[in-house]
Amino acid sequence: MRTYHTDELIFDMPDEWADKSMNIFVSSAGERIPFNIVITRDSLKGEEFGPFVLQRLREIAKKLGKLRVLGQRERMVGPLRGREARMQWPVQGGTMYQHQVYVAYYGEVLTFTASSIIKLATQCDAYLEQILSNIKFRKQ
Repeated sequence: MRTYHTDELIFDMPDEWADKSMNIFVSSAGERIPFNIVITRDSLKGEEFGPFVLQRLREIAKKLGKLRVLGQRERMVGPLRGREARMQWPVQGGTMYQHQVYVAYYGEVLTFTASSIIKLATQCDAYLEQILSNIKFRKQ
């Protein structure tokens, strides 16, 4: 059994169950243009971290068609190595921006995704960095 901690709960789940939970955060209703940050979980299933991230980026590009990757790099998130990508793609009436950070964590990949319109990319990056700069992982 694995013990899960959320903001409201602590509970046990059988080890063989996969955690596909998501955390979704949106900026306050008072903001004219919303931002969001989503944290997702995926199993590495024995794959290497680097190829896993590259495959995810290929899947996103395939879905969005006109995706343009603005940059990728390795980076640290707390004590853990990660991979970062920034991208944009056209949508009706503008361009969307997304900043993703992938972190391998005990056979899982945690993906932190911040999204906004492209003209607010700097602020979107700042929101994500604020969260990533104070993350504390439970087990190391």
